[in-house]
Amino acid sequence: MAIKVLTQLLDEDFDFQNILWVFSGRRGVHAWVCDEGARDMTNEMRTAVVAYCNLGTGNELSGKLQLTAPLHPRLASCYKMLLPMFQDIIINDH
Repeated sequence: MAIKVLTQLLDEDFDFQNILWVFSGRRGVHAWVCDEGARDMTNEMRTAVVAYCNLGTGNELSGKLQLTAPLHPRLASCYKMLLPMFQDIIINDH
C-alpha cells in the first residue's frame, strides 16, 4: 500500500515516472527514482522531496499524529486510494 501511495505521489506531484522499488532487507523498501531530473537534483532538493513525503515526524514511540479536517488534497487522495485496500487486506484477510 505504501508503494502505491508513494508511486502516485512521486508521479503526480513531482512528475517522476521511472521508479524502481528495491527491498534492502533489514532497512525495508527504497525508491530509486531513475528520471534524469531526479539524478540532477542536489542533496537539498532530495531532502525537500523526502520531507514533502513525510506525514509526521519522530517514530512509532513518539505519539499519535492528529489530522484535522478538511484533509490536505494529497492526504484526501491517499485516503481514497487506501480505504478499499484497508477493507480488503486488513479487515477481510484478518
